[in-house]
Parts: sequence; C-alpha cells; structure tokens
Amino acid sequence: MVVLVGVIVVVALVAVGGIVWNNVTNHPRPTRSTTTEPAPPLDTSWVPPKQEPPPGMPTPGASVPTKDPGQLTTKAMTVTGSGSLLLTYQRLAGNGTHVRFSCVGCTNDTWLIDQTRPWPLSGGALPDPAEYEYVLDSVNPTDTTTLYVRAAAKAKWTLTLTPFDSLDIARTGVVKGRDSRVVRVSSAGELRLACHNGPWVKTFFKAPGTAEYDVGLLLSDEVGGEWDISMPRTTDTMVAIISCRGDWTLTVP
Repeated sequence: MVVLVGVIVVVALVAVGGIVWNNVTNHPRPTRSTTTEPAPPLDTSWVPPKQEPPPGMPTPGASVPTKDPGQLTTKAMTVTGSGSLLLTYQRLAGNGTHVRFSCVGCTNDTWLIDQTRPWPLSGGALPDPAEYEYVLDSVNPTDTTTLYVRAAAKAKWTLTLTPFDSLDIARTGVVKGRDSRVVRVSSAGELRLACHNGPWVKTFFKAPGTAEYDVGLLLSDEVGGEWDISMPRTTDTMVAIISCRGDWTLTVP
C-alpha cells in the first residue's frame, strides 16, 4: 500500500545565475535564502511520469541471496554482508530512513538500488563505496522496501538503517562533513551552509498534526559559496541530506 506523503509537491526548476532552487511554494526566490513551506492542496489525480533507470544500472539475478531483517524500530538496524544481496525491510511508520553504507574491498562498480522505484541511490554507481549516506522512504513511501546491494563477491560491507525520528539532533555549533551526509537539526534561526564545489541539498520536515515527512527544499549549484537556509515555519526540526564535492560546513545558531 502506497502512503501519499501529505500532498503531492510539484517541483518547479528555475535557473537563476547558475543556481537551481526548488521549494514547495513553487516560486523562485531572488536571494540564496529559502523557506520550507507546506504546499497548498493540489490535484491528487496527477501522476508523475515514471523515471527511466540510468543506462547500465544492474538488475539482480536469480542467484542473488535475499535477507529480511523485518520491521525497523526506533533504534538503528545494522546489517552486515559480503557480495551482493537483496535486503527487504519494513520502515518505521511516519518516517523516512537514513541509509549509511560502508565497505571494505568494494570496487567502483558498487551500487545501492531502491528496487521499489527502481532507482540507484546516488544516481549511479556509488561515488565512494567506502563510506556513503543517503535516504530512503522519503517520498510516497511504501510499507516494505527492498534495497539491492550490488558489490564484489569478496567485499565486506555494513549497512545501517535509522528512522528519521531516531537520528541525533544538532542544536548548536558547526556540523562538518565531506561528500554526502544526512543530518537532523533543530534551530529557531537560519542555518548557514558553506560548500565551495557543487552543493546539493534536500530537506524533509514533519509539520505538527501530519503523519509523514514532507519535502522542504532542493538546492543545487554547479559552483559553490555560502547559503542561508531557513527552518520550516511550522516546526523547528528538519532532516537534510547535504552533498558537496569536498568538505562542507553547516552552522547551526
């Protein structure tokens, strides 16, 4: 059963000076400050076009083993394995899922593929299979998710699945990261992101009285710089996936 996440958010892409901004109000903003507002009700009969998998995306054969660790709880679930695996689990209701993958012996042909869509988590082979973070179950989630881990036969990997509500919260200070990382922050003021090479940010928040997380904003820039990122007006906590080609910092006031 597919659970619609609040409302269907129609994302409009507007390029301004090389910067692409999306937010759920569907209006471009003249500055690099954004707000994460709930969208007004839209026609729920609209179905987004199916996204075609990228060329070269592998599909699991009949010989790929399967594993079902069951229902996620309020605690993180850790799964270890070697080689390829089809992992099926049940998400914690009302939550997206933070995915942390680390591997020893993985090659540059390592993939994490959400078989529900199907779509690779990084848009292709993992850019850094030794350490990678992303999110699942964040938009129109299903009760059951199957993740295809495609790895070399001798590779040893660890996969940790954590519901959004169970992630540690950064309340003040500076969060430092490199490449992709998922963070949960709580603040009454604007956040400050510094990334000097190709930042990409997507945020999620749960408004009071709603059952699921909604998408807040999407930021993408081919160059780099610094941005003020506003918290949602309806809540002081949100989850963000931040990707940058190199080091980045997020200042939480």
